[in-house]
Amino acid sequence: RGYRELENTTVLQLFTTVQPVDRLSLMLSGSYMLATTPIQGFDATGAPTGDGASDLGFEVDLNGSYTIAKGLSASALTGVFVPGAAAANLITGNDENRDVAWEIKLVAVAKF
Repeated sequence: RGYRELENTTVLQLFTTVQPVDRLSLMLSGSYMLATTPIQGFDATGAPTGDGASDLGFEVDLNGSYTIAKGLSASALTGVFVPGAAAANLITGNDENRDVAWEIKLVAVAKF
């Protein structure tokens, strides 16, 4: 199963970027995703079940980038996604298992 209906999605997002010191940049964003048409669950045969749900979930990201020297920087990218009932219906067919997804990524960039 795949969610091929991006036209069915509304995303509300707030974000900000700050530079607390000269070489450090921090970005914080929060997104809430909503299906404009409810997504139904499905049973073992693939038949639709229930009335459906619209809450796809929300995501919070915090990214930081530090310039070590000209052409050399390091970044930390972190995020958490909390799936809603509609995302659970889409992935597992029901609203019973909504495990939170986490990401932590460290990146070093050297330009020469």
